[in-house]
Amino acid sequence: NISGRELHELWTLDFESFSSVEYKKTTAQTKALRDFFRSRNVFIPRKGHSIANELLKAQTISWACMPDEYLHEVDEKHRPINLSSKSINTLHPDSTRIQVEANTTNSYSFINLMKLYNDEAKYDGSSSDLSDSKFETFCENCDMTCIGEEDRKRAFRLMSKENALEHYRALIRENNGIIPSLNSFYTSIKKFLKDKNINKCY
Repeated sequence: NISGRELHELWTLDFESFSSVEYKKTTAQTKALRDFFRSRNVFIPRKGHSIANELLKAQTISWACMPDEYLHEVDEKHRPINLSSKSINTLHPDSTRIQVEANTTNSYSFINLMKLYNDEAKYDGSSSDLSDSKFETFCENCDMTCIGEEDRKRAFRLMSKENALEHYRALIRENNGIIPSLNSFYTSIKKFLKDKNINKCY
């Protein structure tokens, strides 16, 4: 039952490396994805717009709820997608159930982590920001919300903003969508931002 802002944050996190090219590859699926987000109060324009472009645009900007004048479309045409189908459950009843439960647990862990970070708590990468302290707090928050080691490098963006978030995204692009280990990633961001702040002084 995730909807609105929290769903948008998870979408941005999981689809970080997607471009309009990836969204265009599977028209039926991208249409279903758009309709699902609309049914969960994430505004994505529908009529007269490219699905791929509008998905990418909605993903990269701040969350916007469905305007009142579009709500009748959601109520009448867009129903929540059922995660389990009869055929899948018949073929793999146990594995399907475990997979859905694991995904739900993981999603709630990310949501709980997001709730711990208001704008002031995030790492902005400025010279006055206490980066080591914030990184240590981030690791503690991941422990508290049960986010595993492998998922922490994806969750790092939730504690970042401004210069730190920009460099996070640049590093992922340089690595063709692959996120490096959390420690090497953090060290790289810290060095980059330190050099950037030093250059500002000259």
